[in-house]
Amino acid sequence: MSADPNPIRILEPSTPPLPDVARPARSHQGDPDCARSCTGGTTGGTSLAVPRQSFARLPQERRAEILKIAAEEFSAHGFHGTSYNRLLERLGIGKSSAYHYFEDKADLLRAAVMDRYQAFFEGVAALKPPEAASEFWPFIDEVNLRGFRFMLEDPTSAALMECLRREASSLEQIFVDDQLLASIDRYHRELLSLGQRLGAVRTDLPIEHLAFLSKTITSAGDQAFAVEFRRDGAAKVTRRLRAIAAEWTDALRRLLEPKTEAAPPPKRRTHTFRRAKGVKT
Repeated sequence: MSADPNPIRILEPSTPPLPDVARPARSHQGDPDCARSCTGGTTGGTSLAVPRQSFARLPQERRAEILKIAAEEFSAHGFHGTSYNRLLERLGIGKSSAYHYFEDKADLLRAAVMDRYQAFFEGVAALKPPEAASEFWPFIDEVNLRGFRFMLEDPTSAALMECLRREASSLEQIFVDDQLLASIDRYHRELLSLGQRLGAVRTDLPIEHLAFLSKTITSAGDQAFAVEFRRDGAAKVTRRLRAIAAEWTDALRRLLEPKTEAAPPPKRRTHTFRRAKGVKT
C-alpha cells in the first residue's frame, strides 16, 4: 500500500499499534453523517481514547469484517461520497454504538489504512536490511515488488488504494495530524539516511527534500498500479509485476542516487609548426 501526498506503502515501516492515548478532538462540522455529541466526554480539550481501544478488543474476525466492508464502501464511493449512515447499516452497527469504536468516518478510514499497513509489514519484516551501497537499491526493489504483490493479492488493500487515489487532493485533510503520515515521513527519512551512510543516496539536498521526492514517487507508483490493475486485470498485471516494481525503483534511483561527476574530456592535443623547417611537433 503507502502513502505522500499518499499514505501508501512502498518505503514505509511497520506502523505502530492503534494508540491508547488521548488524541485531539476533531470537528465534524460540514459532515452531516458525522454530526454527534462526543459521548466519551472531553478532558482538557481532548477526547477520550475510547474508540480505537474498544475496536481493538473486538474479535479478530469481526474487526476484519468491519474493515473489509469499510474499504469496499470507500472504494466504491470515495471518502466524501460514502454515507456514514449507509456504511454503518452495512456493518450492522448502530450509530450510538459506532462511536465506541471510531470517532467519525475519517477515523474509520484511518483505521482501515493502518490495519493494511500492519499486515503488509508483517511480511516485509523478514527482509534483511541493506548493509552496503550495492544492497540498498535491490532492497528497495524487493520492497516495491512485495508491496505491489500485496495489493494484488489483498482485495481490501486494493479497495483502499482506489479510495486514496480518488481522494488524493484531500488526503491532508482526512489524515490531518494523524500519526500514520508522521510515521511514513519518519521512515522515509530514516531509510534515506541509511542510504546516505551507505553511499547509495545523494547528500547534496536536505533530507526533507529527499523524503518529499521519495514519498511523491512512491505515491505515484501506487496510484499508477491501481489504474493499471483496473484497466488490464489481474492476470496481465501479475505477468508484469516484477517489471512494474523495477520501473518505479529505477525512477526513485534516478532521483535519489548520488550524482557521479563526469570525467573531464581529454585535452585536445595541439600541434605547432616550425615555419623555418615546416616540421610538425
